[in-house]
Amino acid sequence: MVLLLLILQAFILWKPDRCTASLNVQCPQAIFSFGDSLSDTGNAVAAFPTTRPVEAFPYGQTYFHHPAKRYSDGRLVIDFIAQAFGFPFLAPYLQAIEPDYRHGVNFASSGATARSTTIVSPFNLQTQVNQLISFRKDFLALQNKSSGQPLLPAAESFSSALYILSIGFNDFWQNWKYNHVSFPQMEANVIPGAVQSIKTAVQELYAAAGARNFVVFNVPAMGCIPQVLSSFGSANGNDYAQNGCLLHHNNLVSLFNGQLRTALAKLRQQLPDATLFSFDYYAFHNDSVINPQDYGFYRDTTLVACCGGGGKYNDPGQSCGPSTKNICLDPFAYISWDGLHFTEGFNRLMAQALLTGKFIDPAYDLSALCYLDFSTF
Repeated sequence: MVLLLLILQAFILWKPDRCTASLNVQCPQAIFSFGDSLSDTGNAVAAFPTTRPVEAFPYGQTYFHHPAKRYSDGRLVIDFIAQAFGFPFLAPYLQAIEPDYRHGVNFASSGATARSTTIVSPFNLQTQVNQLISFRKDFLALQNKSSGQPLLPAAESFSSALYILSIGFNDFWQNWKYNHVSFPQMEANVIPGAVQSIKTAVQELYAAAGARNFVVFNVPAMGCIPQVLSSFGSANGNDYAQNGCLLHHNNLVSLFNGQLRTALAKLRQQLPDATLFSFDYYAFHNDSVINPQDYGFYRDTTLVACCGGGGKYNDPGQSCGPSTKNICLDPFAYISWDGLHFTEGFNRLMAQALLTGKFIDPAYDLSALCYLDFSTF
C-alpha cells in the first residue's frame, strides 16, 4: 500500500519538463527506430538466421498468422506507431530483399544493450547509431544517381523524422541472468553507463544526422516480468511488492529511469531546437499490472506468460516454441507473451497511450496534430 501511495503521489505532483506550447512538433514523414527485441522487426534474424525462436510458430500467430521475425504473438509498438501514421511496417536495416525505406528504417536488434557491450548481440546502441549515420551517408551519395536505387526516404526526412529509442532492458536482464552482476555494481556502473549511452546517442543523432524529433522510452517494470520473477523470486515470500512484482528489481529500474529523466531534461537545455519526448514505459507497464481491468487484461494473469512451459508464471525457463503446450487461448487478455516480451494487445494499448499524449513528457497529443489512423489497431 505504501508503494502504491508513493506512485500515486508522484503522478499527482508530476509536471512536464517544458511547456507544450513551446514545442515545435511536426508530423513526421519517416521514423528511425533504435532498440532491442521489444522493437526488432527482423535484424537479429537477418544477422543470425535459424538461431532465433521467433522463426517458429506460435510467434506471429495473432496478426501475421505465421512467424514474422518479431518477439511477440503479433505486432510490436513500433509497428502500431508506423501504422498510425499511415506508413508500412519499418523495414529492418539488415533486410536483404527489396527493402522499402521510404518511411524510415528499423535498426533495433534482439539482445542489444544501451551500453557498448556484446553480451548477447554486437548491435548495441552505438552500433545502431553508426548504422544510421552510414545509411545517411550512402543515401546522400545515391541522390545524384538515377538508376538502381532502393526505395529511399525523401532528403528532408532525416531532419523531420521521428527518432525512437527504446533500449536498456538488456542492460538489466543480461547482467542479472548471465553476468550475475550485484545490485551495488548495477547501481555504480551499469545504470550510469546505460544512461550516458542513451544521452550520447541522442547527441550524435542530433549532430551527425540532423535529428530534431525524439521519443526516448525508459525501461519497463522488470520486477513484473515473468522470467525475472521465475529466475529471481524468493521462496520465502520476501522482496515482493503488493502487486506481486519484485520490489528491489523494480526499485533498481526506477533508479535508472530517474537518472534517464534527469539526463533528458539536461539535453532539452543543450539542444533547444530539438523536440525531445520521453515515454514512461515503466509507468504504463506498472499501471497495467495494478489495474488490469482498465486495459482488458485478466487480473490473475498479469504476471503470467501466455506462452511458456508451465509453473507459477508459465515460464520455468523454457522458451516459447513449436513444442510448447501451454499457450493461452486469449493473448489479448495477457500482458506477457513469452515471459520476456509483451503481447500484441499490450503493445497496441501502449502505442495508443503514447500517440494520444498519455505517459509522455512533455504531455502532447500527436493525434490532435497529425491525422492518425487507429482503424488498423
